[in-house]
Amino acid sequence: MKRLIVIFILIVIGISITTAYAQSQHQIPSWVKTNAGWWADGKIDDNSFVQGIQFLIKDKVISITNIPSEISDKPQQSVPVWIKYNAGWWAKDLITEDEFVKSIEYLIAIGIINIKEDSQSVDNEIQKRLDEIEKINSENTYTPKERDWQTSGPFQIDRSKYAIGEKIFLILDQLSPDDKGQIAVLRPLNATHYTVYITIPFDGMVKPDFNFYLEPQISKTRGICSVNDITGKWVMVFRGTDYPNLYFEITKDVVPGTNIDPTC
Repeated sequence: MKRLIVIFILIVIGISITTAYAQSQHQIPSWVKTNAGWWADGKIDDNSFVQGIQFLIKDKVISITNIPSEISDKPQQSVPVWIKYNAGWWAKDLITEDEFVKSIEYLIAIGIINIKEDSQSVDNEIQKRLDEIEKINSENTYTPKERDWQTSGPFQIDRSKYAIGEKIFLILDQLSPDDKGQIAVLRPLNATHYTVYITIPFDGMVKPDFNFYLEPQISKTRGICSVNDITGKWVMVFRGTDYPNLYFEITKDVVPGTNIDPTC
């Protein structure tokens, strides 16, 4: 069921897209860039993302002007890894939309994305799924927030607020040889007390630069039984240094497809 939800989430949102995006040469809605980033980060599997893009092309939500003249009759079984890299780079504005579209055109050429017109309309079972997802989307108010980098010396996180299921992107940039210690990530127990969620060692002499992804989740082994144990104001403490703490909040918004069932 979760897989079907992810597969069709692009479909339902895409149906509601209007001509407001017509100014883009390829008419790719901005939210597709967000989903491309999720795919690159592993939140959406290959098949789900490809089928979503395929539907949006067929439904003319995404306009591909340079359709490959020769399309393989024997589709490649897996998406080349460089395509996913391109999606992540596009989501971070490291490459242009036109460059990402070339990746889509390549997937069409090797037969992974099929843009042939189907002879039959969406069957009743598919329509039922679409209706279910539309209901879910209407009840879920989550929208990705803009990045607002929080900095403490050589340490950075990409936002001050995160939804449940959203990855926290931590950057360590140009640590000095004297920078050595641990990043202690503390989750709130109540308004005044915290407990250690994870510690991340660092040593500027060994590795002055690296990135780290952190995704707090409901976990019985960690004693995080429900969303109430995740939400609230968290703290990053840089042990062994004089750098000030960083603070961020996990809100009650939920990324679609995130499991929030209680475990304890």
